[in-house]
Amino acid sequence: QRRFRDEFGLSPKNYMQLIRVNSAVSRLSSGKYDSLSDLAYYSGYYDQSHFIHDFKSLTGLTPKAFFIDKK
Repeated sequence: QRRFRDEFGLSPKNYMQLIRVNSAVSRLSSGKYDSLSDLAYYSGYYDQSHFIHDFKSLTGLTPKAFFIDKK
């Protein structure tokens, strides 16, 4: 973990969180999802609440607010 943090500046957990949220933003922007639950699942989350928590902690917005701002 220390080598990873030294190399990338993030912990492995934070790196994966960033990758998953980035994947969700791509799907969200393209409209390739049916619900937030589907978006969470396809982005690698087991449930919608963890997805929303991570999304908000990285973007400062909920997925719904992010989507409305992008329209």
